[in-house]
Amino acid sequence: MRFTISAEHRDFFIKNHFIELETLISPQQIEALYKHAEETVAKRLRLPVHQLKARPAPEIYQAGYDLWRDCEPIKKIAHKQSFAEIACDLMQTMPLR
Repeated sequence: MRFTISAEHRDFFIKNHFIELETLISPQQIEALYKHAEETVAKRLRLPVHQLKARPAPEIYQAGYDLWRDCEPIKKIAHKQSFAEIACDLMQTMPLR
């Protein structure tokens, strides 16, 4: 299903530099992203997942950089073509090939 950006969406984005798009990612995808993100960060830090919360936030943040490079399920969701189309539409630019 194609997500349609209205003029109101675009205007809000231009004015506020952010936008929330409900239903862009399903609750199941969000749950999967969270699970895979935790697992990938824990793997990078060589820790069990349950020990992540004991680590300092800057360390977790740094280990979370570009998670898609090490986790195929995250890459599959993050690299959806529809996300690029929405970004191009919001920024009123042509997509790159």
